[in-house]
Amino acid sequence: MHTQGVRFSLLGPVRAWHGDREIDLGEPRQRAVLALLLLNRGRPVTLEVLSDRVWGVRLPSTARSTMRTYLSRLRRALTVGSPLESGRGGYTVAVSDSALDLAVFSDLVERARVARLSGDTETAAALLHEALGLWRGPALGGARGDFVAAERAELEQRRQLALQERIAADLDLGRHREVLTELSELVAENPLRERPRELWMLALYRCGRRAEALEVYRAGRELLDREVGLEPGPGLRALHEHILGADPSEAVGGPGRRMLADRLHRARDRHFVGRGGERDLFASALAGDAGDLVTLFLHGPGGIGKSTLLRRLADDAEATGRGVFWVDGQTAGSPRAFAAAAAGVHSPGAVLLVDTFERCQALEPWLREEFLPGLPADALVVIAGRRPPGPSWRTDPSWASALHVCPVHDLGPADAAALLQARGVPPELREPVLAFAAGLPMALSLAAEVVTGDGVTTSFDPSQDVIPTLLAELVGAVPSADHQRALQVCAHAYGTTEDLLRVALPGSDARALFSWLRELPFIESSSRGIYPHDVVRGALDTDLRRRDPTGYAQLHSRVRGYVFGQLVAPHTHGVWALRALRHLRRNGGVLQRFISSEGETDAEEDVLRAEDHAGVLAMAAGTEGEESARIVEFWLHRQPSAFTVYRHLDTGELVAFMAWLRLAEPRADEMAADPVVAAAWAHSLAVAPPHPGEHIGLARHMVHPAAYMRPSPIADLLQMRALAAWLGERRMAWSYAALAYPDFWQPLLDYIDQTRLPATPTLDGREFGIFAHDWRLEPPERWRNRHLALELYGAE
Repeated sequence: MHTQGVRFSLLGPVRAWHGDREIDLGEPRQRAVLALLLLNRGRPVTLEVLSDRVWGVRLPSTARSTMRTYLSRLRRALTVGSPLESGRGGYTVAVSDSALDLAVFSDLVERARVARLSGDTETAAALLHEALGLWRGPALGGARGDFVAAERAELEQRRQLALQERIAADLDLGRHREVLTELSELVAENPLRERPRELWMLALYRCGRRAEALEVYRAGRELLDREVGLEPGPGLRALHEHILGADPSEAVGGPGRRMLADRLHRARDRHFVGRGGERDLFASALAGDAGDLVTLFLHGPGGIGKSTLLRRLADDAEATGRGVFWVDGQTAGSPRAFAAAAAGVHSPGAVLLVDTFERCQALEPWLREEFLPGLPADALVVIAGRRPPGPSWRTDPSWASALHVCPVHDLGPADAAALLQARGVPPELREPVLAFAAGLPMALSLAAEVVTGDGVTTSFDPSQDVIPTLLAELVGAVPSADHQRALQVCAHAYGTTEDLLRVALPGSDARALFSWLRELPFIESSSRGIYPHDVVRGALDTDLRRRDPTGYAQLHSRVRGYVFGQLVAPHTHGVWALRALRHLRRNGGVLQRFISSEGETDAEEDVLRAEDHAGVLAMAAGTEGEESARIVEFWLHRQPSAFTVYRHLDTGELVAFMAWLRLAEPRADEMAADPVVAAAWAHSLAVAPPHPGEHIGLARHMVHPAAYMRPSPIADLLQMRALAAWLGERRMAWSYAALAYPDFWQPLLDYIDQTRLPATPTLDGREFGIFAHDWRLEPPERWRNRHLALELYGAE
């Protein structure tokens, strides 16, 4: 794993390196935070979820601030390459598959399975040896958190499963004697697990030690009966019968046993990708190595691939000789219908697969309390539905360890690309398809079908055939026209709140609509509202724009009006409104280049205090120079209320500041002290002087030393403050903004109709561009509607 940037290890102690230098990751809980982000593999984790997973029920009152401290320290420790990122949905660690040992392990195990199914057992064994060599002790070592024990146990199950697969491959290669000691130790460590005992029996038998193999079975059967009151499972019983019959060619792991399973797996392998974690857990349960687990509950939005995964799990179960029984929730709406559909499931070793469970979810109490407890002790159940199980499953002590809830997520970029390759999508068309589908399997498959259909396709555009099909599956039936409009608002806006629904859909029951939206399986939450899965968002928004351009424009105008209102509302926190504005202008304009799309800042806006003066002056001198610092000192005494400061959330230290000067009349001492003010007054007096009672406003000293005059989350805060002043100031004749590097910023200022003045004052050797706008000539309402058509439909 030699990659650029930072490398991480979870298979043993939680560690990180940059090159050959190990990074100090801090205390155990801080290491747990990093581990949790890495385990989520690019899926954002909110501050609330991080805190809950680390402390659990012992959540302290200081959890939120302590968690921010952990994240801040980790960001500083991992500074090289900046892998720790924050976005609308939470925090992530950006890491390539080759730079995380867990991802490398998973990839090697998956490649080994493919190799073994294709008959290349030698390669499979080598890959599994390499995968297991990545482990350096118990997973997540040195991390302390409420989630650690459960995650460590699950990772250990995956290691055990890979170890058993490696031993099985070695047995296929005739290495029976080499694995005997290892197997005896494995059975001693896990006496109730059947798969290691099965492999030990097979190794002994193939070494000619038939009596010892039968004794291993007898001892295991007695132990199972004494400890848990169960008979051996079907795999162990079948091997015992084969050994009794002295027929090694039919033994588990022998060529005759593998033939049918190989054919089934090869057929499914052609179009199946990913889902290694779910398959590992299921295989572990099949082998009796998953503890008390008897029910696996898969949930996720429509189109996420639950049914495809179920079919693959069915293949995996049948390959072990288990009987597989299916129930379709669409046709099993009553206990009698469900029981009839599951007829035969009471046979030993049965596997019950329940699909589209959301259609019969009202049966949950009956299923949990009556039907499932009546199944044989060695039965295994997998339920797949759009919604997670109700709280009664989790609060029932008898199901605490018997039920494993597993959310099914989008395919990662590598798996999504592999699916398109398997579906025959040409390489040059995969990028636009991936951009549209965002890892959602159904969207990927539908798009692949369009691209690989009849005729030669040289480009991809989600046609009206794809979008309605996608929406019908992902969204399903919508209760009313108001619910449909609420969905469209949610798809169009950056983040939807109850308040936004009230403004965008006047006369509707905003509270009920928001509650309905929040419960939909493809809706996610963040600190600034709810938002849909990217594919649902894109499909709904495109569908409305094509079907009803007038309605689309009305919706857009209401949402943008709300956003602009948030910009000037008192006590607006953060940069949500500015990013919401950027989002609304995603089809056209230049905002995307100058406003961050994601990321919580490490700072918050605050008022200037007397004790801040020294820090502000030092920041000005260190960033802009001594001449600028003298001007800042002048305005600190003349207009201290003009200054806004930005403090670090954890430490409270100053990280940035700016001034918004309100100037009612030209004063000689002010113009002498500040050449930017002199240039602003010279322009306004020459072109259109303020009328009595009017003033000019000047955005001055936008200083953020870490990214001076460059786009960043804190620069977003500075821009938001200036924009709020433009829109909220009363009786303002002119606004001016003084910016270093004016050529860089000019495209943005041109776009928002700020005219650059000829004057370019030079301070400390740096030129400042001054940009002006006459708010009497173009007031805020007309100004903000200037680019409406471009926002809606793009440059075309």
